[in-house]
Amino acid sequence: MKALNFLLRFKTVFFVSLAVTYLTSCQREIDDPGGGTPVTPGVNDNEMVTGGVTGIVVDENDRPVSGAMVVSGTNSTTTDRYGSFRFRNINLSKANGTVKVTYNGYFNAYRSFVSVAGRINNVRIKLIPKTNSGSFSAAAGGTVSITGGAKLVMPANAVTDAGGAAYAGTVNVAMAWIDPSSPDLPNILMGDLRGITTNNQERGLSTYGMIGVELTGAGGQPLKVAAGKTAELTFPIPASLQGSAPATIDLWHFDEVTARWKQEGTAVKTGANYIAQVSHFSFWNCDAPFPLVDLCMSFKDGNGQPLINAQVRIKRTVNNTYGYG
Repeated sequence: MKALNFLLRFKTVFFVSLAVTYLTSCQREIDDPGGGTPVTPGVNDNEMVTGGVTGIVVDENDRPVSGAMVVSGTNSTTTDRYGSFRFRNINLSKANGTVKVTYNGYFNAYRSFVSVAGRINNVRIKLIPKTNSGSFSAAAGGTVSITGGAKLVMPANAVTDAGGAAYAGTVNVAMAWIDPSSPDLPNILMGDLRGITTNNQERGLSTYGMIGVELTGAGGQPLKVAAGKTAELTFPIPASLQGSAPATIDLWHFDEVTARWKQEGTAVKTGANYIAQVSHFSFWNCDAPFPLVDLCMSFKDGNGQPLINAQVRIKRTVNNTYGYG
């Protein structure tokens, strides 16, 4: 009998927010040498297992996306007319299995998960539109704001082309804000809510918001922040999280090569926003890190049948944020 088994990693105090009628097993494990401090090994994404991935890709209106390119490791496919895809018996990183989705007019999307040998991982990915949010002159610098309150401020003469040559023309900005209080968060976030610290330790992430930025020139060529320069990002803090938002919070960028959030810098709370200086663009994330705990469960309905691909949400009582599996 195949039950829904998964690894969820979250803080010590939690409760499951899923309407299920029967919980078959629950186990929490933490490595403790006896001194009360968990032992956290360095990150190893190179250990591989054989498993599968299946999923659905939808657009911002929850409509299936047909023809999207989906990549997992060295394997690739395209979504069908229902937005679905499947990989069978492929090599996946045990610690960080990943799926990348590309589709014209949208930001690249990534989903990460803990892989279990012989199991099928199920994902739902909601694409984020990549449209022109505003423009400015590279020579003069400028400000671009989007709905929700996210904002980019670029100083003068702070943009180069991909090769590092100075660029003085028009800069087009595609920017997106991911609301951490959105019920769509598990479908639209990059990767998952795990990050790698500057000491190469894996931590869980309690997010207070994410911003993605891409710069292009008048001819559509990719641009970047000039060496030695920084841009300012404003992350709006949802009203439901303002009370728990710390004065200073760690900043994390999404590494598209490793499909991992990586710690880099801090953001400062100013009123109802976090303000951060960044030296490059990708998706940036304001997160409070916490130690990881492995939680293994199986869910069945009232008839004893396994619940397949049911989403599970775990709530932190400290700040009412969620983890998903």
